[in-house]
Amino acid sequence: MNFLNIETRERTWYQTIIWRETKRIVYNLILLITGLLSFFISAISILIVYIIIGLGLNLFYTLSWIIEILIIQNFASESVKKKYPKYFYLFYLIISILFVIVFALNIYLTVN
Repeated sequence: MNFLNIETRERTWYQTIIWRETKRIVYNLILLITGLLSFFISAISILIVYIIIGLGLNLFYTLSWIIEILIIQNFASESVKKKYPKYFYLFYLIISILFVIVFALNIYLTVN
């Protein structure tokens, strides 16, 4: 995936944040699509529920670059520094999608 490539292992804190935040746009678009699909699963029409879930997941997403800046860049091996951003992004994206879908299925099964 060229979208997730990192040019250098030794990135400054602002390069790390820029890399993460440019990926957040795609992350949020995927979450928006997932949220719309979950609406059809659970038929929750209360917008604030989706806003709270989206804000919570984005707050947790922010932890990824905080962890990278404070821990990974200072204590990890070169191979981890290269792999962590890509794998964590994909892992977190999958976890976020599953969270939204499981939440919608839980509501659907509770109501029906």
